[in-house]
Amino acid sequence: MTESSETHSIPPFRAAFKYYKRRQPLPDFSNVIDFHGDLLSSSNPHNVQVSALQPIPVATDLQCRNVGLKPLTQWRCYTIKEFPGMVV
Repeated sequence: MTESSETHSIPPFRAAFKYYKRRQPLPDFSNVIDFHGDLLSSSNPHNVQVSALQPIPVATDLQCRNVGLKPLTQWRCYTIKEFPGMVV
């Protein structure tokens, strides 16, 4: 690796973002987790689980709607077995 490529390395998140944003060639989405689709699938290939977390009401449903968010009662939290502690 040359010195210029070391000093200008792309962070992993940015590299992944660019990969999935590209149009030619189309990216492979087989490793992307579809939280709704994987939950409905009987195979659940990414081990996605719905968490039974209780939301801490920091805002009212009206405040959520005013800023374009769904009411807290409609929020869902997901965890992935391979990444303990990560909540999406």
